[in-house]
Amino acid sequence: MVRLAQALRLSDLSSLTGDPVSIPADAIGKRSHPAVSEIRAALHGASLPSTPSLAPVTPEALKARVDSAWRLWHNSTHRRTEVGSLLPGLLHDAEVCIRAWPG
Repeated sequence: MVRLAQALRLSDLSSLTGDPVSIPADAIGKRSHPAVSEIRAALHGASLPSTPSLAPVTPEALKARVDSAWRLWHNSTHRRTEVGSLLPGLLHDAEVCIRAWPG
């Protein structure tokens, strides 16, 4: 799709896809989505202190949030943006939960 957009001299893939989220044609894949940098930082633990200062969420509460994000992904017309905004916090809380809860 990127190569096709470039060949057609389009600056944005949304011209081809009709997607409301802008994806610059000079970007590679979905890396250009605004949520990607925060998600990547959360995956690599960049924002996670070695000793969390906040009480961790319970595994049950974390599961409920994951289930909610999953439903949102499957029901939203703007899923990348909506779920993308939830993922950094969800990933952070999952890591804190894993560190805090044995078993």
